[in-house]
Parts: sequence; C-alpha cells; structure tokens
Amino acid sequence: MNMKYILKFKGLETYFKNADFIDVKVFEGQTTLRQFIASMLSYYPWWIVQLYRIRKMLAGILGLVKHEKPEELPKP
Repeated sequence: MNMKYILKFKGLETYFKNADFIDVKVFEGQTTLRQFIASMLSYYPWWIVQLYRIRKMLAGILGLVKHEKPEELPKP
C-alpha cells in the first residue's frame, strides 16, 4: 500500500509522527467483520487447550477458585 494513501487519513498522523518504521497489513476476504472476529476469538489450537489443562491442575494444587467449563462454546 502506498504511504501517500495512508497519510491521507489525518487521524493516523499522530501515530506516524517520529516513527522510524511503519508496517501496515491489509487483508481482503469474503466474510463479514463480525464473522471474522468470531472465528478469530473462537480459535483454540492444541497448545492453548494444554495450557488450560495445566492451569486446571495448578488451580487444584494451589486451592484457587475453579470455574465450570461450558459444555459447548456459544455460536456467533
């Protein structure tokens, strides 16, 4: 994306002041913003699941408050 195009947005000017490097990412797709955000927030890779299992074990050992796991995640 051309830097001249980005600088047309005056609201971003304060963020670019005194910047040594600016990196802008643009993605286009066939989904709505709501669907994209819902998919992004409901993504659970295997390592996140493992971290929650470790957390559950540590919570039991340390006597922390345990919260019940929902049977299924809510659909957007």
